[in-house]
Amino acid sequence: MQHADEIINCLRTVNTHFNGPDPTSRSGCPDHSRISEVAYCVSGIISGGLTLYLKLNQMRQLDPDSLAQLSVELCRIAYAWDQILASDVSDILEGFDITLA
Repeated sequence: MQHADEIINCLRTVNTHFNGPDPTSRSGCPDHSRISEVAYCVSGIISGGLTLYLKLNQMRQLDPDSLAQLSVELCRIAYAWDQILASDVSDILEGFDITLA
């Protein structure tokens, strides 16, 4: 979970870098012309995390609670990335808890 929190904090920085200091109240389009500089890395975190999850699940090396937590953390990262791409959200985890309900 600590690593996921660190990744989310990095994504918050990415959000303000590409979408402005307060994307919710920004007027006009964001400049995503250079977002590819981070897109591959973020995609790698998500796809690599999912691959790890599948391997750990198949090998039964983690208890069910730890596997569930890993899946939630990967979903948090993917959700945050989606909000950055949407470009008009200041709190990239706002509403995430609703998606799990």
